[in-house]
Amino acid sequence: KTYGAWSAAQQFAAVDSPAIKGYTPDQSQISTQTVTGDSNDLEFTVIYTKNAPTVTTESKTVNETIHYVYTDGTTAHDDYVAQPITFTRTVSTDAVTGEKTYGAWSAAQQFAAVDSPAIKGYTPDQDQISMQTVTGDSSDLEFTVVYKADSTPTKPVKPGQPTTPTKPVKPGQPTTPTKPVKPGQPTTPAKPVKPGQPTTPAKPVKPGQPTAPAKPDQPMISAKPVQTGQTTNTKFVGQRLPQTDETDQQHITLSGLLLLAMSSLLGLLGMAKRQRKE
Repeated sequence: KTYGAWSAAQQFAAVDSPAIKGYTPDQSQISTQTVTGDSNDLEFTVIYTKNAPTVTTESKTVNETIHYVYTDGTTAHDDYVAQPITFTRTVSTDAVTGEKTYGAWSAAQQFAAVDSPAIKGYTPDQDQISMQTVTGDSSDLEFTVVYKADSTPTKPVKPGQPTTPTKPVKPGQPTTPTKPVKPGQPTTPAKPVKPGQPTTPAKPVKPGQPTAPAKPDQPMISAKPVQTGQTTNTKFVGQRLPQTDETDQQHITLSGLLLLAMSSLLGLLGMAKRQRKE
């Protein structure tokens, strides 16, 4: 076979490498490529490298303000505003994700101590706001000093003229105390008399037996009066008297019995009294 010539040469246009956030291609463009019928396929590779983080500097300002007011809240003096203190730090931003990484703040600094201004007739609750140390992480500082009115002193009372003290009376000579009398020797108390032995009470006399009363159905009949020089014979009759004299004889017998019983009782009572007395 016999081959003729290829058609005229041609070109591949130039190709810019696409932009990818956070990355940089090693070739920003594939340039124009001229090819002929004898050319092989063309192939190119663009390599992207992640960009380094973006580093910036961040600053922060911390302020101090002091207010001066009266107890009712009204302004007593112009505010004190300190010179602001500025802190800085680095900020690293990731090229792909945008995430930020913060560095440390610059060194700590101080606000100087501030004396409270003097206001005539008033006393502040704080004579001074002391020195304040702050860092980049601190918030603004704010203080309030309250002024209280001084109490009005009372006018002192003029003291009166002192009175002249009276001349003290010269005391008289003290009297010499009398010499105490020496007490005599105490008398010895008499020895108590020993009491005698108590007398033994007499044994009470045992009362005699009361006499038994005579039987009422056998009255005693007295005999006829005895003539002088005659012997008296008493005759006891066991039989009953005639009916006519029976009532009188019974009265006599009962009266005798009553008298005998009363005599016996009186004797017993008298004997009991003697025993109690003894």
